[in-house]
Amino acid sequence: MTLLKWVLVIFTVLFAAGAIAVGVLIYWAGTIDSVPVAAADIETGGSYPEPERQALLAACEQRNVTKAPDTCTCLTDRAGTELSRYERLILTAGLDGSPSKVVALSKGLMVSGVPADRIKSVDEDAQRRVTAIMHECRLNQ
Repeated sequence: MTLLKWVLVIFTVLFAAGAIAVGVLIYWAGTIDSVPVAAADIETGGSYPEPERQALLAACEQRNVTKAPDTCTCLTDRAGTELSRYERLILTAGLDGSPSKVVALSKGLMVSGVPADRIKSVDEDAQRRVTAIMHECRLNQ
């Protein structure tokens, strides 16, 4: 009976810790301001301002992985034509390792008014395109 009691205590403590972690995560995400995202920002191509290009290039160059000398240039050039503005911003935030930026962009997309089914279809296609670009530019191989 003592073993069962300890198992129950351990399970309760782990469950409580998990519930607290989820609560803290939800609170943290709620404190982050959203980045405005328009419907045009999820369409492939679009505007690619130089500051956004430089931010993606810097995020790629700071990434501590083995890469060819032209990898980051390849990535930034291909991203300009093959990814949407939203995908480029998410890629930059991911390469920066910034969950706050990812949450801010995701919140902006949720409040943008773009239908959920459109977001889902774009997301599925985006994952394939980003993976292909990273593979072709020899990043994360």
